[in-house]
Amino acid sequence: MRLAVLTPPGWGISRSLARWSRRLKIPLGGSQPIESAITVGDGSPDDIVCLVLCHKFDGRKVVGINKPQEGRGASSISAALRLTEGGRVKNLMVVLDQEGDKLEEIFGRAEGKLHESGVKFEIGVEEGRVRTYNCIRAHRKFRTLVVVNGLDKPYSIHTIEDHQTTSRRLLASVVERI
Repeated sequence: MRLAVLTPPGWGISRSLARWSRRLKIPLGGSQPIESAITVGDGSPDDIVCLVLCHKFDGRKVVGINKPQEGRGASSISAALRLTEGGRVKNLMVVLDQEGDKLEEIFGRAEGKLHESGVKFEIGVEEGRVRTYNCIRAHRKFRTLVVVNGLDKPYSIHTIEDHQTTSRRLLASVVERI
């Protein structure tokens, strides 16, 4: 998969992915239509991990990536849902850091954001730090995956930076589902 950056060129995630793409010689996607998108809720280095993992998969399919300006964490879900409004994006993945929260609190906030946005959903798959939602909004069906970075061990803060190996494995298994 190749990433197509969906944010303006001046935003941090755009600059970061352009820089890392050049440094690692990983091509970014162009202006091809996308059916799947990744929203990074907490910024870098989550975006870089997504770049590398997506590159490891076939390299043909183009997946959009963005980081909303407003909100962090579960709050970014509202902005991410705007990608599904045109009906083109049918698979949406939201990557969040656990930080100091409990998993159920994060998933609860995510589901609250789905409700606030007028999305009806059913929980599809629940596998530890991954939850899949089969969603309908305005007669459009799409799937949302919420992935929470961290480990199932006591830590004061769970982020991708602290747990890169485990988080990479988790993200790799999720990216395969997009």
